[in-house]
Amino acid sequence: EALKAKTAEFRQRYAKGETLDALMVEAFAVLSGAPSVASGLTYNGDPQTGVAVPDTGKYVVSGAPQATNAGTYTATVAPAAGYAWDETGNRESRSYQWSIEPALLSSSAITVVVAQPSCEYTGEAQRPQVSVKHSGRLLKEGEGYTISYGNNVGIGRATATVRGTGKNYTGTR
Repeated sequence: EALKAKTAEFRQRYAKGETLDALMVEAFAVLSGAPSVASGLTYNGDPQTGVAVPDTGKYVVSGAPQATNAGTYTATVAPAAGYAWDETGNRESRSYQWSIEPALLSSSAITVVVAQPSCEYTGEAQRPQVSVKHSGRLLKEGEGYTISYGNNVGIGRATATVRGTGKNYTGTR
């Protein structure tokens, strides 16, 4: 009803000689949808969208609507020129917070392979090469994970523990 009344008001003002340029400052279309905020995102090495708008061109998006690394982000969305959130003409910017969680090294997306599963006893610490992949991408030791070895000098079963480091990986395997 408020929108219909505004239309009638604009017609009257135009009929009385007010220019269209003057009326355009107040004229607007009400946006039909709100931005969507993603949840449950986990680091995967690719850019991920945390805030999406339903119709590009009708919104002005700033801040961080997209990111690659684990962390918390904020995107700010405002109606573009000629648009408003509602029939009252609200054009205030709105902030949306979203996040990407670190990948757990214990997840099925992470594979750990020991190049040499058994070693010959030498009396010295054995450190076989370990490769870690995330969704098929080979990771570099020291950039997201570290490896520690245990019980690897004497005869018996040794261990290699991969530990997530930094903000993109967490947990052990």
